[in-house]
Order: sequence, then C-alpha cells, then structure tokens
Amino acid sequence: MKSRWYHVPSIHSPGQGEEKKVEWLELFYDLIYVATFIQLGNALSHNLSVGGALIFAGLLVPLWGTWNAFTFYSNRFAVDDLLHRALVFIQMFAIGGMAISVAQVFEGHTRQFALFYAAGRAVIVLLYLRTYWTQETAREFTLRFALGYSAGFLLWAVSVCLPSPWVFFCWGLAVFIDLFM
Repeated sequence: MKSRWYHVPSIHSPGQGEEKKVEWLELFYDLIYVATFIQLGNALSHNLSVGGALIFAGLLVPLWGTWNAFTFYSNRFAVDDLLHRALVFIQMFAIGGMAISVAQVFEGHTRQFALFYAAGRAVIVLLYLRTYWTQETAREFTLRFALGYSAGFLLWAVSVCLPSPWVFFCWGLAVFIDLFM
C-alpha cells in the first residue's frame, strides 16, 4: 500500500479490464470549473455584443486549457499523496480566483485574472517537474510539457505588466503554445 504522505508518481497503466477510478478530489476539482464557467456565462449575459462574445471565447479557451492540462496529467500519472493534494488545492484556489475575476476582464481589468491564471499554470508546471525528477521512464515526455507550460506561465505572468492591447497578444500566444506544444 502506498503512503498517503509521500510516494513517487507512477505512470498509470491499468490492467486488462480495469479502469482508473475517479477520486473525490478530481470531482471537486471539476466542480470548481463548473462554477468558473457559470461566472463566465454570467459575464457574457451582461455584455451581449460581438465584443462580449469575443471576450467570452477568448476566455473559454484558456480556461478549458487549464482543465485539460490537469486532466491529462491525472490520467497519465497515478499519484495521490499530501504534496499532490496540496498542489491541487492551490490550483483550485487559483481557478476560484479566475472565477471571481472573470467578469472584470469584460470591463477591461485583466491583471487579477492573469495572476490567478499564472498561479494555476505554475501548479501544472510543478506537477510535471515533480514527475520529471522522480519518474525516469517519463523524463522526455514530462520535460516537454513542463517547458511548454512554463512558457505559457511566463507569458501570463508578463502580461500583468503590459498595457491593454499587448495583454491579449500575450494571452493568445500562451494559449497557442499550450494547444500546439
């Protein structure tokens, strides 16, 4: 039996006829995203215009990307210890912060959303780096994802210091890197 305090991430490889069980933490994690998407939809409902639809689409894609990145990690690697849970909870707080600040993006205030997004992306980078350091058979794979997500993280973090039109350029470039790395 694996220790709940610490164990090395392993590559998830179910046996014949076995499936990976969804843990309660993953279900709660998904619920945080549901709340975030509801807030995004509410913000769109207050700004029914072409510009509002573009902002909605422009925020939906990176939000989906963060969910997708964590889901792929969780399906590839089996890890459920204290460090992993702490990192997941930190990311959930970051996603909750994005939910709170998503409506502000519609009003032109992007810093808070970008900071929370960068924090969530940093957690994904840490998860992949942890696996890189401890799982020798997955080093090439995890390094690729850690570097790609690090580039996205840096662009989101830098966007906090940029004026309005450049913010969206950084966000678009970061999403492009995430989707096509």
